[in-house]
Amino acid sequence: EARDAVMRGKSLNDSLLAFAGKSKLTPQTADLGRFVQAWAPFVRRAIPSRIKIELGIDEGIPPVLIDAAMAESCLLNLALNARDAIEGSGTIRIMLSVIEREHPSGGAPQTWVCLSVADTGSGVPEHLHEQVFQPFFTTRSPGQGSGLGLSRVRGYLEQIGGFVTLSSRVGKGTTITMFFPVSPVDTREVEGDVPAIPAIPEKRKKALVIDDTPAVARVVARMLASLGCDTLIAANGKEAREIINRESGLDLMISDVVMPGESGVDLACDISKAHPGIRIALMSGYSQEKLSAGEGLAEIVFLAKPVSRAQLEAFILTLPEPMP
Repeated sequence: EARDAVMRGKSLNDSLLAFAGKSKLTPQTADLGRFVQAWAPFVRRAIPSRIKIELGIDEGIPPVLIDAAMAESCLLNLALNARDAIEGSGTIRIMLSVIEREHPSGGAPQTWVCLSVADTGSGVPEHLHEQVFQPFFTTRSPGQGSGLGLSRVRGYLEQIGGFVTLSSRVGKGTTITMFFPVSPVDTREVEGDVPAIPAIPEKRKKALVIDDTPAVARVVARMLASLGCDTLIAANGKEAREIINRESGLDLMISDVVMPGESGVDLACDISKAHPGIRIALMSGYSQEKLSAGEGLAEIVFLAKPVSRAQLEAFILTLPEPMP
């Protein structure tokens, strides 16, 4: 809960910086079509089944210069706004195309890559079309929105030389379109421009989490479950040994270091000797250097608290594949 609160604060700060044109971007040349296809599954998970999602990507989309993290945030923001605008069933269309037009501020026509999110929701009254892009303006109930989503989208697009438009009719729906300038140089890699969706493991791993703080153990167990693990929990070394002796096919063990009675270091060293097939990680708020004195720790992974899902995913990926 504390971590989520900190990340919400960070997100608000990032939104204000983006609107002010002062956020730090790391742009790279990317294929926006591949980007949208890679992130469509994440968008679908955030949309209830009563709402249909349609995806349309034109052929021959030229490369654009984007900051991947900010582009992800913008796309998700627009999809969630569309979701909230639809009462009951409806449709969200995510479309990618190329268009020739001039910038709203003027100048000669140029080529733009357009990423639009259209919904069949309640629509936005015409007198609010400009206000919705202002910081802290929201049509949601108090506490339901920060009013920074669309201002962040506008701030990001303006920083990279693009712009955003809104078209809406009350009762008919809304279309928000992001216009990305075409990159002057194509430096796209053949593979790996956008993050891949992790594949679901064919065989679920069996994990044991040991921590004398129940809340910590539950959080780690939930993250492991989301990564395809069947997870057991123990509060100390004694309980852990009972589970290990009782359960067969245990793949990994993640233990806290400082616990009542037997320490995590001692437990890990003994288990690694008695059960070499179990991959072991120690998690602690102490630095790894302070734990390096323990014997038999060479094959044991260290995870710094608070342990993140990314750390756990990387640890799971080091597990050996089962014998056929």
